Amino acid sequence: MYQNVLNSVIEHTSRKLGIDKNTVDLIYRSYWKFIREQLTQQPFKGKKEEEVVNIAPNINIPYIGKIYVNVNKIKAFNKLKK
Repeated sequence: MYQNVLNSVIEHTSRKLGIDKNTVDLIYRSYWKFIREQLTQQPFKGKKEEEVVNIAPNINIPYIGKIYVNVNKIKAFNKLKK
């Protein structure tokens, strides 16, 4: 379902802007790759909770909202890694 919607949006955007579908897809994927890198490249290891709160990144995406990292999410992620 999600992939069908994504393909539809990519095709519509490609036609509307006159850009190749592959280019639109690369732009979309690079946007989310950048966000993922920004949220995962922070040096949280060995930090106290107060320090994590001060350096925890958040990214505001128009029409979607704010994506952020908090201490509980970091602990859950580290638990899943193990």
